[in-house]
Amino acid sequence: MRETVPTGEEYWARTAKAIPDFPLEERRMAIALLRELAKGKPVGFEQLGSALGVTPAAAQAYLELPTVASFALRDREGSVTAFSGLSTVRTRHSFQVGDVQLWTWCATDTLFLPALLEQRAHVRSTDLENGAEVRLTVSPRSIEKAEPNGAVVSFPQLDADAVLASASNIVKTFCHFIFFFASRESGERWGEKHPGTFLLSLHEAMAWGARFNARNFGLRGNGTWEGQPL
Repeated sequence: MRETVPTGEEYWARTAKAIPDFPLEERRMAIALLRELAKGKPVGFEQLGSALGVTPAAAQAYLELPTVASFALRDREGSVTAFSGLSTVRTRHSFQVGDVQLWTWCATDTLFLPALLEQRAHVRSTDLENGAEVRLTVSPRSIEKAEPNGAVVSFPQLDADAVLASASNIVKTFCHFIFFFASRESGERWGEKHPGTFLLSLHEAMAWGARFNARNFGLRGNGTWEGQPL
């Protein structure tokens, strides 16, 4: 029997229970880290400390906080190579901001990150079922352009009790099921091979991302920030 497909709102309620969120005092630091990563290279302690106005040691201590650590991937030197979906390491989701080439862990990252970075992004990804390219232009507030128009996004039927306690686990159990498809038909064919997944429209996926930004970063729908003027 096929599982019931949740609405975007129902799915957010389910995932909100499983994905860690940032305490109010850590949000400004998380945004600063994302914006330093958006310059295109791994972020070390000195760079992050300079952005935050603290010492490198204090920046290192920040990266060790459980909530931050659960969203970060780091190299052997300890520099952050990816954080909250934004990656300096190549993935299948291309995310270009200005002249800087970046990537994301999953399709939905490309939809919520422009708002956090306050920059427009040009997105390219490949339909896993038919090889067609999906291209988007995403502003901080909306999807400005989508080719093709009927593109959709796949999601996993996440268990409400799942614990996504590390970046590697988030990528493995969540992001590896979130892809763009050029059409609903193509996405449904892929879904038949991957039980426990379902499809949302681009705008439903964008709305999911807006809820993620509001809860994790205090970014309201009108573009203002809760408790952390940036």
